[in-house]
Formats: sequence, C-alpha cells, structure tokens
Amino acid sequence: MNFKKVLSCSLGVMLVCGALMGCTGGNKNDAGNTGANNSGTTQAQSTQAADTYQRGTRTDKEFTSEWLGLKYTLSEGMIMMTDEQMEQAMQIGSEHMYEDSKTGQKMIDYAKLNSVYEMAATKADSGESVIITVEKMNITLNEDQYVEALKAQLKKTTSTPIYEDVKKREVAGIEFTDVTYSMTKNGVKLKQTMLIKKKDNRIIGIAITYRSEEAFNSLIAGFAAL
Repeated sequence: MNFKKVLSCSLGVMLVCGALMGCTGGNKNDAGNTGANNSGTTQAQSTQAADTYQRGTRTDKEFTSEWLGLKYTLSEGMIMMTDEQMEQAMQIGSEHMYEDSKTGQKMIDYAKLNSVYEMAATKADSGESVIITVEKMNITLNEDQYVEALKAQLKKTTSTPIYEDVKKREVAGIEFTDVTYSMTKNGVKLKQTMLIKKKDNRIIGIAITYRSEEAFNSLIAGFAAL
C-alpha cells in the first residue's frame, strides 16, 4: 500500500471520528445552526464552566497534551502527518483565526473549532495508524450516545463493519469506551479500535487502525501518562 493510499484512508477515518456532522456541524460557520433535539439529548448550555481546552504539541516523533494528560511516541516506521495536512482536513476558515499581537501572524484559535485533529501518524507500508481527535459538542451526549451516533456514521461510510462487544479499556491511566470492528477501506481489510472519552463538553476520539493483534499491541504501547 503506497503512502497516498494510506493518507487517503487515514483522512477518511479522521472525518468519521472527528466530525459527526449530524451532531456538531464540523468546523464550518454554524451561524443559524440550532443543533439537534433528539430523545436523550439536550441543547448545550451557554453557561458552561470556562473552557480549559488547549491543543497538544507535536514533533516528528512525539505528541504531548497536558489537557488530555497523555503523550504518544511513534514506533519505528511511523510518519507524523503535517500541520498543513491536518489543517486541510479540519476545513479551517477565517472566522477561526486571529492576529498575534506580537508577530502580526494569523493564528488558529483551536478552542473555537468544533473538530480538532490533535495528531495523526501512519505506517506507509501497512496502512496502520493512530489518530487523535477532539470534538466540541453542541448538544449534550454521553459516551454511550456518542458511540451510537458513531456507529450510524460508520454505517454510511464503511463497508459493513463487523463489531466486537463494546467494553472499557484503560490507556495511559485513562478509562475509555472501546469500540472495535473489522472493515474494508480502499479494498484493504483492516481492524479498527475507536477509544472514546468525554471530558468537559468535548469528546476525545482515538482511532487505531491495524491488521493484527501484534500490530495493535505495538501501536497502543506508544501511549503514556504525563
């Protein structure tokens, strides 16, 4: 599998994980968007506590997030996706940018984005990847409701996913909801584990794509608590 196909596959996963469009509206200007009002959900309140979210930092080999309370170190053969590639996927508009008072440069205000791609790293030879997204919820969903919305979105974009039982999994000292399934993407059969965690008014999503349990164990071993 060449790198372009891996990148295409990874971006597709990112869009599923980080932008459940029916729930959050992605990163487009949401003026006039009244949000959903489905059974079991309520409109998010404007009186929420102060937003503490900060996007993590990345190097070629490591991702660190104080807000998430974890870091990820790339294993041999993994390639970190660039800022330009992730910003393109996030569909960032001018309404999400501000001018730095010291440098005069245009900067992205990540706290205002509905969907933020924290990091994405792939193995170009196999298509295996680790992708971390953070999604701001415009409606109130718990983790179970988010998982059901995720499954509905995957049904539209993935060829007949075969699910394992949903369970809890601890990663870097944090308990996530584990949604694991088999899928076919770009003609390639893969497994994917989606780790879901709600924090404040945001959903953390970690998508791990792999071909074998040995590969999964190697990929997830890169996580560590701060």
